[in-house]
Amino acid sequence: AAALEARRISLGQQVAAETEAMERLRRAFPVLPEPDDDRQAAALQEEFDQHRARADRLRQEVAAAQEEHLRLTRSLAALEGAGSVNVAQAYQEMAELEREESRVQQEVEALVLARRWIDEAASAFHQGFRSRLEAGASGYFAAFTGRPGRRVLFDDRFRLKVAEPDGQERWPAVLSQGARDQLYLALRFALAAMVQERLELPLVLDDPFLNCDAQRLRLIRDALEQVSRQRQVLLLSHRQELAEWGTPVSVAE
Repeated sequence: AAALEARRISLGQQVAAETEAMERLRRAFPVLPEPDDDRQAAALQEEFDQHRARADRLRQEVAAAQEEHLRLTRSLAALEGAGSVNVAQAYQEMAELEREESRVQQEVEALVLARRWIDEAASAFHQGFRSRLEAGASGYFAAFTGRPGRRVLFDDRFRLKVAEPDGQERWPAVLSQGARDQLYLALRFALAAMVQERLELPLVLDDPFLNCDAQRLRLIRDALEQVSRQRQVLLLSHRQELAEWGTPVSVAE
């Protein structure tokens, strides 16, 4: 119990630190999306790819401008050697190209900086969102299964895994159907808790316990009773044994 309490305190400190880091990023870069913005990693990656393609095009423009600059410099040298009356015009064209080169270079530097900000924001978003979702889902999953220390994890590609108390990691496909139902229900509860921070919505469950035995149902009911103290829970079921859960509601035509 002491080890678990220490682990809980450590995780709480990590969550607080990551939350503070995300707040600093939002204050430093107000133009970046909020962590709960509908745009996910795919949208951020698409935006970054567009900026990178534009940066590549601008680099090509800079290279072309530099080549034109060199050509005009050589032409100017030839004109000066020949005493041509077009030297002034060549100087003017060269000055215009130098200004254009400077403008393009500044735009490239701005895009490089934007890319770094987007990378940092995406990393902070993934780390903050993933750690909060893992912590919330792990708590519910351990409660549903009656196995303290069982954790829900996501890898860098947001693929779902379960870590057993002994450290062994397992994919959902190797779990029993009942355990998978409990896992996905834990994810729903964790996501609902995160949404509730900004929007009060009821939690609607439509016959989600088809593969649960009596022991699993008892643990899930205990967890639902705790959740119902904070938000409205609507359970729709044809199973008679669930009729005593909460307050029965009938619809009059």
